[in-house]
Amino acid sequence: MAAGLAAVTSLNGLAQQARPVARTAGSVPADQRVSTRWQPVRPAQAVRPVQATDSEDLPLPPAEAPRSSRSGASGADRRVPMTDRSADGYSVMQPRLIGPDEDFHDPLDGQIIYEGGGFEGFDEGYLSGSEYVTGPGCGCEGVSCDGGCDSFGGSCITGGCDPRGGTAWRPCLTLCLPEAGWVSFEYLGWWQSGMQLPQLATTGPASSPGSNTLFGGEEVLDDGFSGGRLQFGVWLDRCHTWSAAAEYFELSSRTAGFSARPGDHALLARPFLNASLNLMPDYQFVDRQDGTVRGSLDIRATSELVGGGFHFRRQTNSNTGCSHGLLCNRCGVFHSRTDGLFGYRYVQLDELVGINENLNSPSAMSISDEFRTSNQFNGFDMGINYRRWRGPWSVDLLAKLAIGNTRQRVDIAGSTQSTNGLQQGGILAQTSNIGSYSRDRFTIMPELGATLGYQWTPSLRLKLGYTMIFWSNVVRPGDQIDMIVNPQLFPTGNPGALPQRPQFDFRDSDYWVQGISFGGEFTW
Repeated sequence: MAAGLAAVTSLNGLAQQARPVARTAGSVPADQRVSTRWQPVRPAQAVRPVQATDSEDLPLPPAEAPRSSRSGASGADRRVPMTDRSADGYSVMQPRLIGPDEDFHDPLDGQIIYEGGGFEGFDEGYLSGSEYVTGPGCGCEGVSCDGGCDSFGGSCITGGCDPRGGTAWRPCLTLCLPEAGWVSFEYLGWWQSGMQLPQLATTGPASSPGSNTLFGGEEVLDDGFSGGRLQFGVWLDRCHTWSAAAEYFELSSRTAGFSARPGDHALLARPFLNASLNLMPDYQFVDRQDGTVRGSLDIRATSELVGGGFHFRRQTNSNTGCSHGLLCNRCGVFHSRTDGLFGYRYVQLDELVGINENLNSPSAMSISDEFRTSNQFNGFDMGINYRRWRGPWSVDLLAKLAIGNTRQRVDIAGSTQSTNGLQQGGILAQTSNIGSYSRDRFTIMPELGATLGYQWTPSLRLKLGYTMIFWSNVVRPGDQIDMIVNPQLFPTGNPGALPQRPQFDFRDSDYWVQGISFGGEFTW
């Protein structure tokens, strides 16, 4: 009888020592720091101690034992609920050991319950963009994560990052997103360098039809463009030191133009320099008030810019310290990180100048000139990004330089539709310069950017930024228009007349675009 009692007592002792650790799915042992952000939600219910029993020899404990009777175990052997120790606007959840004489409450939704002791507290910090911002020490005091701490889904533990996996990808059998990443969309309000145009339409008295310029002779398309920019990125490691990102932006096509109908002006003319008269100013009349010529004129200039690319980013430096704010002298904790990036960039600029003339008298005739340019850049992109944040506010500074090739292409077309049928050649586009021309040019494309961010929610950051892009060696349609014309080359004249003007020559210029952006960035 005594031996049996001793056996039961021994089994009860072993059961007290062998109580399993209650944990949620995907949690790590209690001696590791655990990020609660990615723990599944469990129904609110009490978690009762589990004892090893023998269904034949040992009785089960009472099912409704009062909680006060469960205080026999030491404090290090009790459940450890999570307590909210909020400070300075941050949501801080830390484990708390329950004393032997202290009661506990049922766990809340998503709450992690620990059995046993021997572990340190941790901070669940504030999310800023795609970074993890906590108190001093990046929220992982005494922990090294190769310069950074896991922001989403990983956990920093003593001596390094979560050893459960070397990457941040979630294995799955169906289509799924990476475990940690971000996506952002911004509205763009940008301005570009204007397109320089020669005089294309003039008016004035019959003795001086070019005294007043109606269109051309200045820059056009130098006002604002609307567009959008989409960015997507994923973290490649749990410490968030490596990432891969892609970007695409597009500015909507803008048009500047001129239109005149019969009778709108006392005189409507298209100017050029006569090559057969020692470059004397000359005019092709479109509409005159005396009725000798009646016609209409439509001129349009369009521009469209798109770009994109992808890059890899590597954290090179991080820092945490104390600084004074701009609007107050109170010292606060700031965090910063510097990343180097390299990748590929693509940008394309498509522009057009089209002139359409319709004559009603003395005979019906339609004349068309068109100058179209395309610049396509492909190159290697490299740069540096610096981010500094304090509380919910953050500032990003970006400097990039792309080096590569610009494929320039110029298409010139002209035609005249008359009673003689469709003939090649207009006014400024003749058989002497009509055709398609292309070449390659070495190009540099620097980009500067600054973004102010505000962490509205733990997953959503609002952004207000500025961007400037410079592009060397581009061709624009206004520069490809040769105003020296030999009228004898007109379709109604002599196609073989000399000199052969207008002619085509590549003319380079520099291009820039800059402006503000506003949008949001969502992280998970």
